[in-house]
Amino acid sequence: MAFEMGRKLKIIGILLLLLLLLSGSGFVLYRYYSYFFSRTVTGLIVNVESATPAASRDIMTFAVAIQTKDGEIVTGASNDREWAVARPGLCARARFFPHPPWQLDKAGTYFNVRLLKLFVCHETSPLLKEAPLTLIPPRSAPVQPKSSTKKNAGKNKLPKTTGEKGRKGS
Repeated sequence: MAFEMGRKLKIIGILLLLLLLLSGSGFVLYRYYSYFFSRTVTGLIVNVESATPAASRDIMTFAVAIQTKDGEIVTGASNDREWAVARPGLCARARFFPHPPWQLDKAGTYFNVRLLKLFVCHETSPLLKEAPLTLIPPRSAPVQPKSSTKKNAGKNKLPKTTGEKGRKGS
């Protein structure tokens, strides 16, 4: 009798443990669904639009569209301020986080698009041919001031300021 009672307790304990693990994994999936099913997209930026209301300066929202190599255009919304420097014609690697399917009004759309990398596309990109980039080349060496001679001795000197009194409009 004691043997059967111990066996029943063991089965109940295993079932409770399985139920606890199942509910824990369900909670983790519910809470972190967007992270588990996020999608990393690399491609050409088709469009980036600021969707921020004019009255709100603190919140910046962007609508992002990136075209992949196979022609699919992936769109999403983002609060990431890094999208302010992105423009059509550049390439980007971005992570798109999907809304979970139990949010029926937003299911199938992406939010919180994170800009991972922004780079210049190949020269064969059709958008780059329309709007070529003007890149500023890096300086190879710091510019050294010319040595002062009697001819230009006073020309390279900056005027001295005397604090607040020397400024215009004071």
